[in-house]
Amino acid sequence: MQKILVLLLICFLSACQNQQERDQNKKNTPVKISAIQVNTARVKDTTFYKVIIANGIIEAKHRSEMRFRQAEVLDEIYVQNGDQVKKGQKLAQLNLSFVKNNLLQDEVNLATAENKMLEMKAQFGVSNKHDSLIRPEVLANIKIRSGLREAQTRLQQTQLAYEQSILKADFDGVVANIHTKEGNYMTSSEVFCTLISQDNLNVVFNLIENELNHVEKEMLIEVKPFSQKDKTYTGKITEINPFVDKNGLVRVKAHINKPDQKLYDGMNLKVFIKKPLEDVLVIPKSAVVLRSNREVVFTLQDNLAKWNYVKIKDQNTSHYAISEGLKPSDTIIISNNINLSHDAEVKASFKQAQN
Repeated sequence: MQKILVLLLICFLSACQNQQERDQNKKNTPVKISAIQVNTARVKDTTFYKVIIANGIIEAKHRSEMRFRQAEVLDEIYVQNGDQVKKGQKLAQLNLSFVKNNLLQDEVNLATAENKMLEMKAQFGVSNKHDSLIRPEVLANIKIRSGLREAQTRLQQTQLAYEQSILKADFDGVVANIHTKEGNYMTSSEVFCTLISQDNLNVVFNLIENELNHVEKEMLIEVKPFSQKDKTYTGKITEINPFVDKNGLVRVKAHINKPDQKLYDGMNLKVFIKKPLEDVLVIPKSAVVLRSNREVVFTLQDNLAKWNYVKIKDQNTSHYAISEGLKPSDTIIISNNINLSHDAEVKASFKQAQN
């Protein structure tokens, strides 16, 4: 019986020793870590554009509130809102009955005065002389005493009133803001319509003080209307108002190049100002990660990720401008880099970075 127990104890000890040897072998066997799949791109030595974004409003350079210069009933309207008109085109007309009667009466009065003047010239003994050959003081006296000068003045005033009863466009443009109707009484203080030139448009926007260092006259801009997200117009800064308001804003004006009929006075749009920066390297924002509150970019060397501290000079919506830490033609890692460590093994796919 004792022999059997001793034999069982020997077998148990042998089994424990074999298990310990197997566990030790597992610990000594290196664990194979698969390479991390990443995308890479080449560092670009190119011009970087700092982008300043602002909200702006379109202002027509030529914008006129059209009024009649006298009061009368509105007789006819020849245009409607949105119509394109040419300079001198008739827009509307007041009732002309009264002014036409005055015009006829003044023409009769002028003819009467001219006949009276002929009689006066005979009295002065100059009926056979041309006006240019009559002494100026004599001719002036004849015109006054005959009533010719007064008749001429009244006729000119009535002709002017007739012209002012017909409203014409001051320049080529589009008609807006007609709110009245035919038959309404119009006074000289009321605006009949607004005439806007769509061929000469500006955009007005505000910038904060610290953005002024990046903006100057003649700088090119891009504008995108909120109503046309796929449409972009270009322009040029023409005016920077040298005054900072109580909100720390400065008013800037730019001229829009080649505007079309889809741009309206008062329209809201987005303004993009691009300022080029030289002597920087351009990389996508996805290439930069934070390590101990410092910016780090991983470069690729022999399928290993290499840790590089970088200095960011500026940024736009999609890219950073790097002034230190990288070299032109470096290959940088732009994906799956959040948890990367120095010398981590990676499997890279090249991707062309867009600037």
